[in-house]
Amino acid sequence: MKRIAVSLLLAALSACSICPAPEKTDIPSVSVTKTILPVKIDGIPDEEAWKHAEKVDLVRFDFCQGKPEAMRERIAKDHFEKSSMRLLYDDKYLYASFEMEDSDIIGYGKQDYTLLYREGDAMELFLHSEETGQVWEIYGTSNGKKCAVRYISIGARTGESFRYRMPGFLLKTHCNGTLNQHYDTDRGWTLEMAIPLKALEHHGVKFSPEHKWTVFPSRYNYGRTLRIEQLSCYPPKPCGDNHIIEYYAPLCFKAVQTAVP
Repeated sequence: MKRIAVSLLLAALSACSICPAPEKTDIPSVSVTKTILPVKIDGIPDEEAWKHAEKVDLVRFDFCQGKPEAMRERIAKDHFEKSSMRLLYDDKYLYASFEMEDSDIIGYGKQDYTLLYREGDAMELFLHSEETGQVWEIYGTSNGKKCAVRYISIGARTGESFRYRMPGFLLKTHCNGTLNQHYDTDRGWTLEMAIPLKALEHHGVKFSPEHKWTVFPSRYNYGRTLRIEQLSCYPPKPCGDNHIIEYYAPLCFKAVQTAVP
């Protein structure tokens, strides 16, 4: 029994050592720009306000480390379908827009606030308050379903977190193609969300430049011609767990812009 316990402990320590510890100075920041222009949540980020927001390109995540070389070579042949994110905020909402290339748009989820990333294409946005430790896992799918999970901290991801419902959370998507028609070729989809600042600030820390917030977008991309589901994120990270807050990007709050740069 003692030998088994030691083996389990060594396995746990080995699992913990898969991800090297990042240097804080190595993590690039992400900008969120204050806006006074209206943002309509209709799934199409074509408002003037979005022209003021910095574009962040997600990078492909290689989760085949340690897998057989033949498998790695097979998956490397898949075309990387790109995606990007932009962030804005005003006095009431944090706005996020995403643009995804996608040759096979998939979305089978039928109910909000379920594990939708298992049901098809999904875009996640993680937000972390460094001062309170709280984390929000917010995501939407290609067929317009949504979910928002709130963790007291990364060390307290209990069932209660998944019973959370974010009041006033808005989300819409738009498909440039045909949903769940796997034998044609789609072009992609877009997503817009509005996250109420009141929900983020319920613990007393404002979503403002005076406080430390970090962010992490992550995409699940499924497709008939892909050899395995394709994952991407920003910033890059060396392991698959999206809940490692040390890899989240610091938010850089930018003042209101009155002209397109």
